[in-house]
This record gives sequence, structure tokens and C-alpha cells, in this order.
Amino acid sequence: MGKQLTFSLACAAVLAAAVVPGTAGYLSARLESVAAAEHQLRSLELRLQRGQASMTRTISWPQPCEMASPLPTVPPAAAFVPAPEFKPKKRAHQPIIPERGSAAGAETRE
Repeated sequence: MGKQLTFSLACAAVLAAAVVPGTAGYLSARLESVAAAEHQLRSLELRLQRGQASMTRTISWPQPCEMASPLPTVPPAAAFVPAPEFKPKKRAHQPIIPERGSAAGAETRE
């Protein structure tokens, strides 16, 4: 074998020896982080369910509710009664008729 081929094979062997374990370590670390995230998510979901379960409580009344008697109706004080609304009297509409012989009447006739 030649020196160049021997050097290439040696480089390939060193590279393979470094890359294969590195890749395997990277992939195993990724899988472990995914498993840890799943575990953490499940524990948080359980905590949330327990928290919601403890928040819901049944309420029981010791006695049945009774209707209270209605309050007596008292007329309002005189100071608070509104005054009747003022409505002015309507006047009959009287048309204005100009007098004969005036300047305004002469203009309207023509």
C-alpha cells in the first residue's frame, strides 16, 4: 500500500472513532431530554388536576331557605315627589292680515 492510501485510511478510522460515539451520545441525550420533558408534563398535569379537584367543593345548607317578608311600601316624602310638568296653553293661530292701503299690502297683491 502507498503512503497516501495508508494516511487516508488512518484519517478515516480516527474520524469514525470520533464521530460515531459523538453522534450516539448526542442522540441519547436528545432522547433523555424528551423523556424528561414528558415526565415533567405528566407531573404538571397531575398537579393541575389535583388542584382543580380541591377547588370544587360541594355546598350544603344547614336549613332550607325561607322567603323574607316584603318590605312595607312607604310613600315618598313630599320633597321628592316631582312637580307636575308645566305645559303652556296653546293659542289659536291667527293669521296676520295686512291693512288695505299699506305698503306691505300693496306688495302682496301684485
